Amino acid sequence: MRTYQLNRKKRFIVRDDYKLKQVKDTLTTINFITCCKVFEKEPGILELRGDEFDLEMKFDTRKVTPVIEFIKVTDNGLRRYWPDGITRIVFTLMNPGKTGKNEIVITD
Repeated sequence: MRTYQLNRKKRFIVRDDYKLKQVKDTLTTINFITCCKVFEKEPGILELRGDEFDLEMKFDTRKVTPVIEFIKVTDNGLRRYWPDGITRIVFTLMNPGKTGKNEIVITD
């Protein structure tokens, strides 16, 4: 089950608590899309830089591995909103097992 928790002006939490019947050989990922510039600040913390703000995305390095992918927007209609492109953050669960929990916390 996925839950979202918003503590206004403090943090936003995406929490997964799962129980599977079986574990397949495919990768399990959690994906985020942002127009912010994304940098790895340190292990377990990504920095998201907007035009007038910075955010931190915190995660457990024992449970997930992030990959940051920049995507150039080629659609003219979308380029009005995202002229500099977008960034996809792909978190891959490492050894998820049949049951588990994961949490990603976004703070300013």
